[in-house]
Amino acid sequence: MDTNETFGKTTGQNPLTRQLFAGLVSHDGSKWTQHRRIIAPAFNTERVKAWIPEIATATSSMMDNWEKHRDLKCEFEVDVDREFRVFTADVTSIVAFGSNYEEAKHIFDLQDKQAALVTLATNTSRLQVIINSIIKIQMNRRRWKVEKEIRESLRRLIEKKEIECKDSKNLLALMLAAGKADEPEFEMEEIIEECKTFCFAGRQTTANMLAWAMFLLAFHQEWQHKAREEVRRGICPTADDLANLKIVSLRTKFY
Repeated sequence: MDTNETFGKTTGQNPLTRQLFAGLVSHDGSKWTQHRRIIAPAFNTERVKAWIPEIATATSSMMDNWEKHRDLKCEFEVDVDREFRVFTADVTSIVAFGSNYEEAKHIFDLQDKQAALVTLATNTSRLQVIINSIIKIQMNRRRWKVEKEIRESLRRLIEKKEIECKDSKNLLALMLAAGKADEPEFEMEEIIEECKTFCFAGRQTTANMLAWAMFLLAFHQEWQHKAREEVRRGICPTADDLANLKIVSLRTKFY
């Protein structure tokens, strides 16, 4: 049953938020159906399972860095919010481009800058806008400049990864294949929009969820101990074993 016309979006996207993300989340009707049909296979169960070894490697790398910070101390502090943003950026790069954090770091940094500029513009009162019209123009120019840099950086990364993605099944590969079909369904600008959206939304939401989960586990240490013991009972769990981690799964669904 196709209900995309029945439950369509009733309002247009805010032009400010469009500088952060657009693509699938902003489309409606037949265009939404077309984009979803192409993008959805990138996230089927078997494909997600195939990413787990790389995600596990990224996780181990993060934990090893935490151990270095510990330096034989009984207690030490880690900025988990920042750490999780780097970690989710690494995973996002793997899923979207078959890449890594270092290759896409410049794009993520620009998106953080753009998010700060959009937040500042959104929180500016009408009176301030009228009084500070010159400042508003300067802010607009800064956002447009950052938007241009993000798009150009994504274009370069896409062109760099185009050959490597030829036999891959990541998000970028699926969109490139759709763009090279006999009847192309994706143009380069649409691919850039989808990559921009996935890089921003996928990283930010997951990083926030992980940071919040870490906070709650620290606050409710009895659940922290239960989850730790459950994981320790398994020996190198595979993707298929994750469903058997009842407490860990419960925590993830709750958060």
